[in-house]
Amino acid sequence: MTKGIIIKKLTLFTEVKEDSYEKVFIKQSQRGNDDSFEKLMDIYEPYLYKMAFLYMKNEQDALDIYQETALKAYMNISQLRDYRSFKTWITRILINNVYEKSKKSNRFEEQYLDENIADFSYSTIEERIDLYDAIDLLDDKYRTPIILQYFYGLSIQQISEITRTKKNTVKTNIRRAKKKIYDILMEENDE
Repeated sequence: MTKGIIIKKLTLFTEVKEDSYEKVFIKQSQRGNDDSFEKLMDIYEPYLYKMAFLYMKNEQDALDIYQETALKAYMNISQLRDYRSFKTWITRILINNVYEKSKKSNRFEEQYLDENIADFSYSTIEERIDLYDAIDLLDDKYRTPIILQYFYGLSIQQISEITRTKKNTVKTNIRRAKKKIYDILMEENDE
């Protein structure tokens, strides 16, 4: 067996093993095992905190959103039907918490984009700031799918489930968001 094949098989085994652990943690959490839920949150904390920070743009609000999300997930995990949809389910809880907090505080500054956005290229800090500002100007229905796809690598199907919209609507919103961002950036360059 070649080294590449061995590495590929080990990688696949590791992915299956990690998925199995996650499945066990979810199932045990649904039966009331607090330790399993804590381990599950340890797995998802970086993902959830980063997403909360992208939306809230400050550490304290991001921590609040993360904690509210973990609490709501803990209280409602027994309602989760399929362990494979846990990530989508908990992401939906987080986004709902963000929207709820924004309504209460009347300040909704979304997306603090990082450097991993795939369809946009930029080379200077000024261009990056312009990109962040352009995305901040988007309506929520355009902003959220852009972030979920380009920062978290979620599929159209997953975004559809999280946002509770049809797949074609998600595709349209992403396409329109890109066009709006492009138009905003071109307008700024003309000034």
